[in-house]
Amino acid sequence: MTRERHEDFDLTASVILMPGETVQTSTMTILNEDPTGTVAIQPYNKDMPYDPIPGKYEGQVLHVNFHALASNKASVVITLKVPCNELSFWHYLHGSPSTKVTCISEDGSQSQQMLGDSNDLPLQVHFSGERISRLQISGISASEWFVIDHFEFS
Repeated sequence: MTRERHEDFDLTASVILMPGETVQTSTMTILNEDPTGTVAIQPYNKDMPYDPIPGKYEGQVLHVNFHALASNKASVVITLKVPCNELSFWHYLHGSPSTKVTCISEDGSQSQQMLGDSNDLPLQVHFSGERISRLQISGISASEWFVIDHFEFS
């Protein structure tokens, strides 16, 4: 029987990642590959446009392009500490049509999805594959800022 794991960032201290910096959580390493923008783990707070939704986005969340200062087409790489065969996460406040998520397995095989418009409603992304080990979120426009939370792995 496969044990399910999750990451909601609530046990990770707040941090802002400058270009080239990484942060470790209990389940993953997050790398800010953008040469000018920032990535952060910070609270989803009362100043955000909408109230938190438990199980989708709440508490500490991953802010992609945190200060919306990225160079054109920013990139974030998430490397899992333990490979999985299924992976999902929620994203919210995303509106750029160019952002894609590439799921990479240990053998190098890849699958991709474009992130949908989640400005008004959080959306869930789901991948299935053999020994998924890494995600790359790329094509993030310079003015795009959005949040990711509640990863689940099995």
